[in-house]
Amino acid sequence: MARARSLRLPSLESANPNDPIVTLDVTAKSAQGIGRFFAPSWDLVMGFKNGLIPAAAYSAHYRRVYLAALASQLVGVLFQAVGDRELVLLCYCRENHFCHTLLLRDWLLEEFERRSA
Repeated sequence: MARARSLRLPSLESANPNDPIVTLDVTAKSAQGIGRFFAPSWDLVMGFKNGLIPAAAYSAHYRRVYLAALASQLVGVLFQAVGDRELVLLCYCRENHFCHTLLLRDWLLEEFERRSA
């Protein structure tokens, strides 16, 4: 089960504009729509889970490939779809453990501040 909420939206476009919370599944396992662009590859996920890729290398790869290359092109669409509502990132990782959603959350906050300045 995904963390944070059991509700899963196939894409942000289907979100109810009156709902105060927007969920975004960003998992390699089940992400759809825009969430797939933020989801790490299975190779990256399994490499980390099997101890073949350390957290620092995972983080560097995710930032370089997903955030710098892919997400930077989609962040405007994401911010527009979310608007003033709360965005909840969904993942299957256990709480209080390293996860790409922490990297994505921090990057989104930085990107929002940069664009709002």
